[in-house]
Amino acid sequence: MTILIARNKEDLKDFEGIKKFEITNIKAPDISEVYNLGQEIEDQELRALFYFIYLTSGRISEVLQVSKSDIRDINKNGHHFKEITLINLKNKKKHTKITVIPIDNEYEQKMWAEIQQFVDHSFDNQPLFPNYRNRTEVWNLLSKYSFKNLKVLNPVTKKFYLFDVKVHPHLLRHFRLTHLVTLYNVNINSLQEIAGWSSTNVASIYIALSGEDLINQFNLKT
Repeated sequence: MTILIARNKEDLKDFEGIKKFEITNIKAPDISEVYNLGQEIEDQELRALFYFIYLTSGRISEVLQVSKSDIRDINKNGHHFKEITLINLKNKKKHTKITVIPIDNEYEQKMWAEIQQFVDHSFDNQPLFPNYRNRTEVWNLLSKYSFKNLKVLNPVTKKFYLFDVKVHPHLLRHFRLTHLVTLYNVNINSLQEIAGWSSTNVASIYIALSGEDLINQFNLKT
C-alpha cells in the first residue's frame, strides 16, 4: 500500500484494512508513459537500469546479475529482438530462464538505446550496471519517482480510483508483462516462461486483465 500516493485522504481510507493488495490491481499505463518517466531520472545508469528492469520484466535480484555475455541479438523476419539469460532465483526446478525482448516500437528502441551504451562499454562477465549492486538501494532510488493518475482497483469495492504510484521494480515487471499481452498478444504459456513462474496460475491473471471489457465493468471513482 505504501506505493500509492492518494489524491485525497478519503480515497486512501477506502483501501485501509485490505489484508492483501495485489500489484495486478494497478492498471498499466501506456508504454509511452513508462519511457517518459524514465526520462525524468537524471542519473544515466539508473535510467538505463529502470528501462532494463521494465523491458526484461525480470525480478530485481535477477536483473542486477546480468552481464554483457548474457545478451544476444536476434533478427527474424525483419524484427529485432534481444535474448537475455537471467538467473531464476524463484523457480528451483529451473535455475535459468530465457527472456526475449522485442525491440519493435519506437519506445522500446529508445529505451534500448539507453541500455546499449552500457552494453557497449562493459566487459563480458561483469555486471551491466556496476554502480547498482544492492537491490534495496535501487528500490529506494526508484521510489523517488512516480507514475501519475493511474487506475487502481479496490478489490473490496470493485471500483477504480486514481492514484499516483511510486516506482517499484516489481511494478515495472507487472507493467511489462501486461504490455506483452496487450501489445504482442503473448499467450499464457509464453508469459509463464518469460516471467519464470512455476505454473500458469499468475499468467492467467494477466491474460484476463488485457481485456478492456473487464476494465469497463468497474466504476471509476474520480
